[in-house]
Amino acid sequence: MGKSLIESEDKINKGSHNGKSLVGVLGPSRNYCRKKVEYNSERLSDILVSCGYGAIINPMCGTAPETFGIIFKKHGGSPLVGVIYDDGRTVGEYDLLTKDTDFHNKDICDTLINCVSWREQPGILIGNSKHLIVLGLSTGVNWELSLPKFYWRLKLGGVAPNTGGRIFLLTELISDKYPARLNEGMRLEYISIEELPCMLGTRHDE
Repeated sequence: MGKSLIESEDKINKGSHNGKSLVGVLGPSRNYCRKKVEYNSERLSDILVSCGYGAIINPMCGTAPETFGIIFKKHGGSPLVGVIYDDGRTVGEYDLLTKDTDFHNKDICDTLINCVSWREQPGILIGNSKHLIVLGLSTGVNWELSLPKFYWRLKLGGVAPNTGGRIFLLTELISDKYPARLNEGMRLEYISIEELPCMLGTRHDE
């Protein structure tokens, strides 16, 4: 398929790939309403394409981000960057728990970043995201949402910190809100999908 495998995230400019800014898409890996994610991913994909953004996800099979990724590609979205973990001996550490042999949907991705360990995956995904869009909350997503406070403030690989990054929690898919104290430094914004174009604009260059 002509897919490129990037062994180090340093080969991607932080927050962009092939001239397009990347939006990181986070969501639950299980216990979510697939039909609601599919329905809202249709409009979300149209918006990202029209605003000139690519996307970066963890393409784990059966997850909300994978569901979004499939629809994003169907709508002509590009690039779709997948952050996977492959240590060369097994598909990843997580498969020792799931007994799965290949749990990443690599086929939907234009480019793959191999972060080797699942422990590194959230940081690499977030470090390469201009903004984040959240499709639902879970224990794992809660952990991921705490990371931009640190990754976006650091000067990594000689690239300036991401001072303009924002985290959009879609009200169509999220009904609960974090306590105000936890919002400090997290840049959380609860918005509807229809508000996204105004938030993102059409600028996609660095």
